[in-house]
Amino acid sequence: MLSGFITLFLMLVFIGIWVWAWRPENKASFDETARLALEDEPGEIANAANDARKQDA
Repeated sequence: MLSGFITLFLMLVFIGIWVWAWRPENKASFDETARLALEDEPGEIANAANDARKQDA
């Protein structure tokens, strides 16, 4: 009986997350996040981190 309630609860959580993820209001945020890996150059990130360390010293 308890396993049935747990299964139902987890199914409802899954459906809730699925509905939230597909809401049109979230599209812009998700698109921006998806482009982060393509827009930032790894060297620029490392240089920015090194510059920040130099300023702290």
